[in-house]
Amino acid sequence: MFRSRFGRHLSVFKIGTWVLILGMFFLSTRPALAHTRIEVGPYVIVVGWENETVIVGERNAIWLEILEGEVPVLDDVKVDLEATVFYGGRSYLGFPAPSLRPGIFLLDIFPTVRGIYELQLKGTIGEMPVDTILELDEVQPASILQFPEGQPDPVELQTQLEETQAQLQTADLIAIAGLVGGLLGLGVGVFSLTRRSKT
Repeated sequence: MFRSRFGRHLSVFKIGTWVLILGMFFLSTRPALAHTRIEVGPYVIVVGWENETVIVGERNAIWLEILEGEVPVLDDVKVDLEATVFYGGRSYLGFPAPSLRPGIFLLDIFPTVRGIYELQLKGTIGEMPVDTILELDEVQPASILQFPEGQPDPVELQTQLEETQAQLQTADLIAIAGLVGGLLGLGVGVFSLTRRSKT
């Protein structure tokens, strides 16, 4: 009786331990699910955003974790990288700075437009040259987190403003053409009346 009860408690303890270990494993790997891994010789670069979901208008950082095998690189490995962010024909050059955590480097950035940004990394890790381009996770509009009502998207507002300005310019041109046509018609009428009065 005692043995069977003890064995039951032991089984429950084993199951609970495994559930706890698996839960810790999945929680510890969750942030890297949306990140990209690049192999450079003996090193691995894990790239992504520091804060996800990435929202337009919120300060963020490009997050680099540099591993040797599966262990963060130490200070004796010189990391000399420059990062260029591309979007819509524009570029932003920065230099990822080491954080307080070993092997983690951050490049602060303030994404102002929704969409997919490209990142080019160039330089060296130790003696290994690095030159790679990759896509970062999409920057989302703020409306996906706004509640209870979403605020207008600045890009959409700008587009609507440009469309309205184009329509107003077209209307102005039509009004000017109409005014010129009216004045020409009036001039022709006055000229005709003048000729008739003389005859």
